[in-house]
Amino acid sequence: MTELLRRALAEIERLPADTQDAVATRILADLADEQAWAARFEATSPEQWNRLAEMARREIAAGDTIPLEDAFPVKVTEDPIRAARGSTHGLSRRLLEERRRERARN
Repeated sequence: MTELLRRALAEIERLPADTQDAVATRILADLADEQAWAARFEATSPEQWNRLAEMARREIAAGDTIPLEDAFPVKVTEDPIRAARGSTHGLSRRLLEERRRERARN
């Protein structure tokens, strides 16, 4: 386990049980999503990748794209846990609401 993951889990342990469950639900959903994407990528043939690359080249040549930095400005922080602390209240609320919706669906 990495040091960053240890720090994240230590922070999660300090949260109320419902919030911990909401975070765990989100992490498990993200892991399942990553596994699904990995399976899709593995199933993509070289010919399909070549067609996608050619489509991207045409879009770039036509000026139909914007620089990645304009779409997703990067803000680097040395301490992601500390940086995230200010936004955890809203995150906790969103995660709890997501968990409630998930329970209602099941």
